[in-house]
This record gives sequence, C-alpha cells and structure tokens, in this order.
Amino acid sequence: MNENTTRVENRERLRQRAIHYINDDPPEEWLAGQKIGRILGYGTFGIVCAILDREGKETDEVVKIINFWEYLMIYNPGSEKKGWERIQKEKKLMDSYAGYNCVINFWDKPYIKYNDQEENESIYIIKMERLMPLEDWIPTVNDIENTVIEIGIQLCTCLIELEARGEVHRDIKIDNIFVDLKGKEPVFKLGDFGIAKQVHTLYGTVKAGTIITMAPEVYDEGKATPKSDQYSLASTMYALLNRNMYYTCKALKRDIENKGRWEEPLNGSKQLKNIIKKAMSYNPSDRYDKAQTFQQELKKLRKISAVNEDNSKKHIEYKNNKGTAKKKKGILKYVALVFVVLFVAVFWKFNSDAKSNYQIAEGLQAEQKYDEAIQYYEKIPFFSTVHTSAERKIEECSDSYIEKLKEEINSYLTEGDFESATQSIEKAQSILGENSELNELASSVSEKYEIQKLENSKTEAQGLADSGDYLGAYNIITDLLEQHTNNEELSAKQAEYIQKYKEALFAEAEKRYVESGYQAAVDFLQESLSDYEDDEIQEKIQYYESLKPVDLLTQNNTEGDLDKYLVDYGDKNDSFGNSYTYKLSCGDLIKMAYFVRYALDGKYSTLDFDLALNDEYKDTSLEIWIELYDENGNLIFESNHLGAGDRPEHFSVDISGINDLYIYAWKSGQEFKYSGPMLTNGFWVAK
Repeated sequence: MNENTTRVENRERLRQRAIHYINDDPPEEWLAGQKIGRILGYGTFGIVCAILDREGKETDEVVKIINFWEYLMIYNPGSEKKGWERIQKEKKLMDSYAGYNCVINFWDKPYIKYNDQEENESIYIIKMERLMPLEDWIPTVNDIENTVIEIGIQLCTCLIELEARGEVHRDIKIDNIFVDLKGKEPVFKLGDFGIAKQVHTLYGTVKAGTIITMAPEVYDEGKATPKSDQYSLASTMYALLNRNMYYTCKALKRDIENKGRWEEPLNGSKQLKNIIKKAMSYNPSDRYDKAQTFQQELKKLRKISAVNEDNSKKHIEYKNNKGTAKKKKGILKYVALVFVVLFVAVFWKFNSDAKSNYQIAEGLQAEQKYDEAIQYYEKIPFFSTVHTSAERKIEECSDSYIEKLKEEINSYLTEGDFESATQSIEKAQSILGENSELNELASSVSEKYEIQKLENSKTEAQGLADSGDYLGAYNIITDLLEQHTNNEELSAKQAEYIQKYKEALFAEAEKRYVESGYQAAVDFLQESLSDYEDDEIQEKIQYYESLKPVDLLTQNNTEGDLDKYLVDYGDKNDSFGNSYTYKLSCGDLIKMAYFVRYALDGKYSTLDFDLALNDEYKDTSLEIWIELYDENGNLIFESNHLGAGDRPEHFSVDISGINDLYIYAWKSGQEFKYSGPMLTNGFWVAK
C-alpha cells in the first residue's frame, strides 16, 4: 500500500470518527438533520468537509475536523492539557474578531476521547461559513487591478484592528484569503489566525508564517511587527498582479543589491505599483507609518461608479408660503426638545452603567483580582461622573497587579514553569499595554529562560554522548553555538564530541575492513558523509581505497618469461565446473619451472590466490603446485600438490617485508597433452 493511499484512508477515518461523535453528542449549533458530507480539502493535521442539510444538499457552511493527536505532534505544547489550552487561547482570539467582515465566522466544540488501548482519539471540530478560496475565484476576474485594490482596502481594515490590539497575523498570503460571494459585491476575509500573536511577547517574536510573503525582518531575525503584516499584504497583492508568482524578500534584497531597484509586477498601473513598492520596502521604517495610511492611499485609486443623473434636472424648489415656514419651525423645536430628552436619558443610562461597573471593579479590587478590576474600570466612559475616580483606581490596580504578578512569576520560576510565567506576563501586557516594569520583568524571565534552555540542552547532549550518540550530542552543541558564539565551554564540548564520534566511526570502519575487506570500510565511511564530513574522514576513505588488492599478473614483472608463464586468459573450467581467469603453463624437473619476479619493495603484507587443475587434465597422473621465494632465494611457501580429482584450493600467504617475490609453477611430469594445466584467478597482493 503506497503512502498516498494510507493518507486518504486516514482522512476518511477522521471523517467517520467526527460523524460518530456528533451523532452521540451533537453541538448546540448543529441543526437537526444536518450531516457531514464529502471531504473538500485537508491541511497539516485536519480535514475540511461539506455539511449536508436534510435533503442531502451541501449548505453554505463547512466543518473543519482537527486530529488532536497530530496537533500535539506538530506544536509539541508539552502535555495534552496545555495543547487544549493553546487551542482555547486561539479560539478566544478568533472570538474577539466576531462581527468583523474581514474574518471568517465560526463556532467550535472539542471531543476528548480515548479508545480501549488508552490511545488518544480526540478531535476538535470547527463549523465555519463556506467561502470560496481566493485562488479559485481570481481566475474569473476581468478587472484584476481594481480587484486587487479592493482586496487591499478590505484587508487593511483587518490590519488596522490588529494594530490597535498590538497583534500580528504573520501568514497573509493568497491561500489564506477567502471570498464571500453571498452579497452583491465580493467580501474578502482572512483565515488561519492560528499563528497570530501579540507583538509584545515575552521572548521577542517568533519566526512563523509563510516564507513566500514573509517580511525581511521576520525572515532574517524572527522579529514581527504590524508593519510585517503590511509587507505580507503588499506581497500578496504583488503576486496577484504577477500571475500568482510571488516576489520573496530574498529576491527583493538580491535585486536591490545587484540592480539597484525592485522588479515590478507584470500588471498594474504605475500608481498601484508605487503603493505596493512602498509597503514592500525592505526597511520597515520606509513603509507606511500605519495600515490606515496604506488603506487611504489605496482608496484614492478605487474606481467610483458613474452617477447616471442629469445635473440639469437637479434643482431644489423653495416655496414662499410663510405658514409652511412657521410650521417647519415648530417641528424643529419639537425635534430639538425630543433630542434633549433622549440625550439626558441616554446619559443617565450610561452613567448608571458606569457606576455599576465602578462598584463591580471596587469589589474585584478588594478581592485582589486586579486584572479583572482594571477591565471594569476601563469600561467607564470619559463623560461619566465617576470617570476621574476610575482613572485613579486604574493606577492603583496597575501597581498592585504588577507587584502581585512579580510574586506569581517568582513562584513559576522556582518551579521552572517558564511557559506559565510567559503567559502571565503576556496577559498583563494585553491589559496594561506598554509598561517599563513589565518589560524589565519580561527581559529578566527571558534571560533566565535562555539560561535554563542552555543547561537543558547541555544535559541532553551529555545524555546522548553517554549513550554513544556522539554525533547527536555534537549537533545539539553546534546549534547552541549559533546563539552563544563565544562560549568556550561549548566549543570544548563540540570538539570533544566530534573527536569521540570519529574515533568510534574509524573503529567500526576498521572492524568492517578486517571482516569484509577494504570496500566494506570505504562504503561505510562514504555513507557517514551525509551526517558529517571533514578532511580526516576523507583521508581515511583514501587510506582504505589504497588497500585495494592488486593482481600481480596484470602488473609488469621485473624478470621471467611472463608470455610463456601466462599462457592464456580464462573461460577454462576445472572438473567441478568453476571458471578461471588464467591458465598457466608449468615447468618440471627437467625443463625447469616457469617463473616471474615482481618488485614489491616491502609494501604488501598478504598474497591470496586460487589453484585448480585444468579439466582437460582430469585423467592425468600429473600433480601441480606453486612455490614462492624471496629476494634471497629462500622458499617462503609451497602450495599443496593438486592432481586429478582434487578440489580447487585457496591460499593466503604472509609476504610482509618481501622486496622481490618469485613465483614458480611446477608440474610433476613431462606429459603435455594440452597447454596450461594450472588454473588460477590471479595472484592478489594487499597492504
């Protein structure tokens, strides 16, 4: 079964699981008779399905089904509980945008389930309005320029709100824009707020989003600001004008450095290109000061429908009837009186609500729930009679809130719970906004967190080293050195781990060489280069390649009748069906032996060769053998004598220190029925 088939089956199982859970426990928003229909699309850890009505027709809503286990694998929040908390946090963010045309409306429900083997089969369903992806709709558009302008204007409204909240979307691209076609005019909406974060986070900002529209400061440093979203929106508009081809920040930088200018999109007026160019400026300070300015510039290019009215027919009739004029004056006085009465009533109502909020806030303050108290004090309008007191109370609560927060943070740090400390500070920043004490507290926690991360990583690396995974330990330390470049302790550990890795690597290579030969060692070291490469490993590969055995019969001899000794090349068999490369003629006691001498200069340590009787001599009474002599005429080896019926033999001889090697081929008699009674595959020497 191939991988694609497995994925399709997994998606269908996820759909069936959702159908089962909803049938057993339908959400409040799930209408009677509704069913989950076909799969419309899929993402990293979920699928999107159609919703069917009673008659089986697809409705204008869809349901997104998230496999919670895969969600945990992707985001690794630390525990299942924290995973659900993260989902709920993202849900609150989406809830806060309810009612905004630029954001997809939805509701959700988690199903926390386990099977009989205690395996997590939980899912998270989100029911959303069904919209058309922009990438599917845009090919049907005739007027691409004005469509792109309208997309920019509408989505700038979303950016303006994000700026006001101190948040960034960080993943604006064509794939995350949808079109609502239910009205007379298309409405463009942003999807996937899953990676939206507040700008003032504890550890600065985290690189997230899609590289194709990622702003340079996010790509280079991971620092996202509202101007990063401005860049991503402009980059998306650029792609729409450029046949859906994106212009990445890397390409932009390269063109500026090499050409001194940016590359314009294929379509669009000069005015629109200039607006996009400014919003895509490589330096954030060169972009629009805020999203509202970006939107205003786009509105200047918006095409206004012609008014089909005849100005010559437009006139106002004035009547000179004094009675009518007096009547109008009376009506105006009445309207003014009603307005005053309504104003007083509304003021009384708002002031009453303000006093109620003030009392609630005082109660919360007394209970030391300073964060909730501040939110109630802030609800009091400026024209209320208790507004001044509320402003003073906000200052009191802010001071008390920060003091209490410090105690809470210290408690978290004692437990090593940096994530909870982070969340507490982020919550305080969302309530109090820019605050120097909070910034100092965030910096302090961030510093301690970095120290803890460093120690944890060092411990992890040592654990890997203790288990023998020196390369894994080296990789962890190498990653740390990118952040701690001048840390001498890390540099020493890096050198130690890689040295131990190479020692173990070379020991294994030597073992393979001894057991299986030089090629096994070379192959093993070549495979290791995909994990780590340096000159020492390359030199080791060259060393083992130099140990490749050499067939002396292919080399130049220094003495002897090689043309007589090496009579013919192979395809000759012994009596047992084995084929050989060479057949050799042999001398006898009367004709003397054929021999050759090779100058080895003491470079080789072993000689290996096979020896067999030519099948053409299977009925002979002859015997054949090999004798080896050194440069001093000393016999260093004599092989077994092989005759008819004897099986071929393999011989391995120690020739360490031999400078000149003499090889003699003998036969026991002068019988000469055929040439070359001796068969061999060569005389192989190795270092």
